[in-house]
Amino acid sequence: MQIESEKIKNNYAILYLKGKLDSNAENIIKEEANKFIKDKKNIIMDLSKISYINSSGLGILVSVLKKAKSENLKLHLVNLQSYVEELINSSQLDRIFSIKNNIKDVIG
Repeated sequence: MQIESEKIKNNYAILYLKGKLDSNAENIIKEEANKFIKDKKNIIMDLSKISYINSSGLGILVSVLKKAKSENLKLHLVNLQSYVEELINSSQLDRIFSIKNNIKDVIG
């Protein structure tokens, strides 16, 4: 898993995830997300370059969402590939995640 990140506007940070979203990615994703949560930034995760995701990967996303919500922040998932969106929908996690087509849909 590779992550690139950037702060945009006043209260947003974007995490660009690349590679496999599974249990091996847990520490790096949580570490990067927690830096921005500590800095009071809402998080946008760009999933356009995710090559694989499983239930462990979904669990990581849920964990980051819970941490963000505990700090009154938001997590937005953007640029989902069809198989990622299908897994989220079939798990009924689309009910708890903010899913947008792209970054512009989040920040305007």
